[in-house]
Amino acid sequence: MGLKRVVEFVTCVMLAIMVLTTAASAAAVISSDNLVTVPSSGLSNYVYTVSGTGFAINAQVWVRSPTGVTYQVTETAWAIAGTYIRGYLTIPSSAAAGSYAVYVQNPGATAVYRTGMFTKSGSVATITGDSLVTVPASGWSGMYYVYGTGFASGAQVWVRSPAGVLYAATGETTLSPTTVRGTLVIPSSAAAGSYAVYVQNPGATAVYRTGMFTKSGSTPASISAFSPNYATRGVSKTVYVYGSNFQPGAQVIIYKGGATALQATSETFINSNTIRCVIYVSTSQPNGYYYGGVINPGMGFYPRANAFYLY
Repeated sequence: MGLKRVVEFVTCVMLAIMVLTTAASAAAVISSDNLVTVPSSGLSNYVYTVSGTGFAINAQVWVRSPTGVTYQVTETAWAIAGTYIRGYLTIPSSAAAGSYAVYVQNPGATAVYRTGMFTKSGSVATITGDSLVTVPASGWSGMYYVYGTGFASGAQVWVRSPAGVLYAATGETTLSPTTVRGTLVIPSSAAAGSYAVYVQNPGATAVYRTGMFTKSGSTPASISAFSPNYATRGVSKTVYVYGSNFQPGAQVIIYKGGATALQATSETFINSNTIRCVIYVSTSQPNGYYYGGVINPGMGFYPRANAFYLY
């Protein structure tokens, strides 16, 4: 090798060292990457490139999921000018869906990051069955299993009553892509009828299946007495209603026939045998005996004749 070529080679080496030294001393800045969307099935050994400035030799690169899980970029290679880093990235199918951030950390420096670099699609689940057939009128609580396909880690489960009320499972655990488990509580006050089940993977649209299980109807409420069981026209009076099978949200009715009724308000459920309410009687209300009853949400009632008297 001639002297001129030796000088040129040494010059190039020195220039490269200067460039790398400058890159190492400068703060790294992330500008872009070569990913837009990761499919729900994930990636395996994808050649991932992060572009920017100030990347140093032996810089570490990783990505962070919406749930805080990190995935390391391995076998990284650096551009001589410190403007990009390339390595292998694996994101499993179980990784959370949503927007991912990218981190770069030069040796001895604080990591820098940029959010919203790429998005992982959510896997859509399919529901095929569950572990319930019938919920008794008294309600139910216990471990509830939902079966299907495509269940991801972090999947959420809830059920919907015929009245549109949602009951969410708690402590959900995805046992496998075909089974998710959680604790479910259906109170006695829940509506009777057929229930739908919903499953939502992280970042994905919820899927549901109707007719999964049925809750038996509760026994209608019946009353034994009002206390006091009388009132005077033109006054408001607090009255206690006694009976059985009362539920939260029950309404008190006192009527004589047709549209002739007393107005009961402020019903307060004390227990399954007692409700407190306020009865207002207008001055034009006819006197005499009235029927009484308690209506649980979404149910009929057993009327009691001569339950209340108006003077």
